Amino acid sequence: MKGIVTKPLIALLIIATIFLSSTAIPAMAQQDISAQPTNQESSDPEANLPYLFAVYTITWIVFFAYLYYLSQRQRNLRREVEELRQILAEKESQSQAP
Repeated sequence: MKGIVTKPLIALLIIATIFLSSTAIPAMAQQDISAQPTNQESSDPEANLPYLFAVYTITWIVFFAYLYYLSQRQRNLRREVEELRQILAEKESQSQAP
């Protein structure tokens, strides 16, 4: 059961990372820094779209990594609860035996 849930999450993180590295990073690298205006405000609002896309993608990667972390914690807690139920059932059966 453990491998069934973790494999899609890991695959999704890998796909998101590949997507980021193949689209946003090369787009940012191709921008000509010397052609941009020297003042703080850019005359072309679309010039910063690759940065926006990169931050958006990184945010989703972090979100899915956090979901993976929470799913692992939830799985561990369920396992512990099941173990405690088994221990409690064993103690109840032992106390009723004599």
